[in-house]
Amino acid sequence: MKIAIDVGHGYVKVLNDAQRTMFPALIAPAPPLVELGEAARRPMITQINGEEFLIGDPARPYAVPRWSRDKASDPETLNLMLVAAAAIGAMGPVDLAAGLPLSWFGSGRKAFADALLGLEAQIVLPDGTHTHVWIETTKILPQGVAAASTLLAQSSYDAGDYLVVDIGYRTSDYIVVTKTPTGSLSFHPDQAGSLELGTHAINAWVAEELTKTWNLPFQPAEVEERANVHINGQRVNLDPLRQKALAHLQGQLRDRLIEKLDQTWHKLAGKVLVGGGAIPYAAALPDAHIPDNPQWANAQAYLMALTLSSGVASH
Repeated sequence: MKIAIDVGHGYVKVLNDAQRTMFPALIAPAPPLVELGEAARRPMITQINGEEFLIGDPARPYAVPRWSRDKASDPETLNLMLVAAAAIGAMGPVDLAAGLPLSWFGSGRKAFADALLGLEAQIVLPDGTHTHVWIETTKILPQGVAAASTLLAQSSYDAGDYLVVDIGYRTSDYIVVTKTPTGSLSFHPDQAGSLELGTHAINAWVAEELTKTWNLPFQPAEVEERANVHINGQRVNLDPLRQKALAHLQGQLRDRLIEKLDQTWHKLAGKVLVGGGAIPYAAALPDAHIPDNPQWANAQAYLMALTLSSGVASH
C-alpha cells in the first residue's frame, strides 16, 4: 500500500488513494487498570508489539505534545506513524511518503528515512483490528515545499514569485517560490525559514490570559477545542479571548514575515497559505489563496510524489 503520513506537532494525518483519517498526535503508555477501570479501558487501548498505549484523544490527560525536532530518534513519533498506517488499513509492506519542516529538513532527512525504513510492528487497534505492518520504502519531503510544488504547478498561477506559508500547530514554515514562464518552479532557501508561531499559540495566549485574570493556573491543553471553562462555579466563554488572541497573533505573523522578506514582500505575485492554521490565521494575509482542505495539503503532496515516483527507497 502506498500511503502518506504527516505527523505534525498537533495532529497525525494519513491517507492513501482511497481514504484518509486524522487524530491528535498524542501517545502515552496506558495507565494501570485501576485508574481507568476495565470497562473504560478496553475500547481505548492500542497495542504495539504487545505494549499497551493510549493514542489520540484518549491520551489527552496523560500525554504531552510531540514537539521533538529529531523525529528519527523519537520512538513515540515512530509508533504514531505505524499506528497511522494500521488505522488506514495497511497490512504487510508499506511504501511511505512523509515530511519534515523546512528548517531541519536538510539535517534530519537521511536519519528520518533510515529510522523509518524497515520499521515494523504488530498493531492491535482499539476496535480489535489486528495487523502486522512494516515500512518497505520511504520518501522524505520538505513540508510546505511539497505543497507548493503541487499548487503552483496549476495553470491558474502566473509566472512570478510566491510566498508559501505552512501554518502548523507549533510552527509556521515559509518559503519564496519562483514560477518561471515555462511553468517550472525554483525554491529559494535563502528566503525560507520557520517561525515559532502556530495554532498552539492561540491556546497558549488564552490560557495565559485566564491565568492572569483569575490568578489560577491554566495550561493550553485545558482550553484547546473548548467553548468554555468553569472557574469558581462560573462558566467562562472562551470565544472573546480567542478572538483577541487571533487578532494579536495574526498581526505578529504578518509583521514577522514582512521583516524576514524585506523588499521581496512588495514584489510577490501572490501568497499561499496551507496547514491546519491556514484558516484561523487567514486574516494575517487577506490576499492569500487558501486551497481546499489546507490541513491536508502536505499529505496530499506527499502521496502525489510517491505515486509519481518509481517506488525505490529514497533518502
